[in-house]
Amino acid sequence: MNSSTNHKIILIDDDNLTNYINRTILKRCLPGVEIHEFSDSYKAINFLKVIARSEDVEFLIFLDINMPDLTGWEVLDAIERGFPELNAKVVMLTSSIDRADRKKAFNWERIISFVSKPLDQEKVSSILDELAHAKAVDRQEAKASERKEA
Repeated sequence: MNSSTNHKIILIDDDNLTNYINRTILKRCLPGVEIHEFSDSYKAINFLKVIARSEDVEFLIFLDINMPDLTGWEVLDAIERGFPELNAKVVMLTSSIDRADRKKAFNWERIISFVSKPLDQEKVSSILDELAHAKAVDRQEAKASERKEA
């Protein structure tokens, strides 16, 4: 996450202890980055909907798969249908070892990583590398698109 862009991290997990642990690790690894946490999927979606239309921000969303109100997949679907312009990459967090979830994760363009809970510094470092790679690919695709249009 470079310092020239306004970044925010969003934690969406129904387990408050997991949010606390993840927030603590992220603050250590990324001091100064604004972190918002939600244990309610609907509140997270409403927050993102408002922010998507009002701020020029790049989000990194850490999203639990299994939650009681909406699953992580349903949250992703709500984002894609409701405000696809949201500048966000997603890290799926899980305590599950279901291979189907891992396969499903990489069918979503926004998802850059699939990680077991809770986070640790090594996982965050790996996620940041994946984020940098995803941004590089996005830039290459944008340049290729511009050349086609010219």
